Amino acid sequence: MQRTVSEQDAERRLGALLDGVSDRGDELIIERDGKAMGVVIPVERYRQIEEARVCLRNKWEEFRQDGSDLTAEEAEQLAVAEVAAYREEQRRAAQTDQRA
Repeated sequence: MQRTVSEQDAERRLGALLDGVSDRGDELIIERDGKAMGVVIPVERYRQIEEARVCLRNKWEEFRQDGSDLTAEEAEQLAVAEVAAYREEQRRAAQTDQRA
């Protein structure tokens, strides 16, 4: 569940908020004066994002090494396709883990 909390609330309730992030998968947006300043997400979600980032970076390097001259639109389409493929892979892995 995504939640928004004030900086002051986050300071006062850090332990309980972190428990929600860890135990329930909460995602917190921390605001100061109504402006989003940061996000707290579960470690596993962070790792997934980092894996996707590395995958996309590697794909980009492959294209550059092949001498491909992609337009910005083509690069964006490839990135979207890679993210979708990665999410599907993660979804299937999660379903497999739930069955085990």
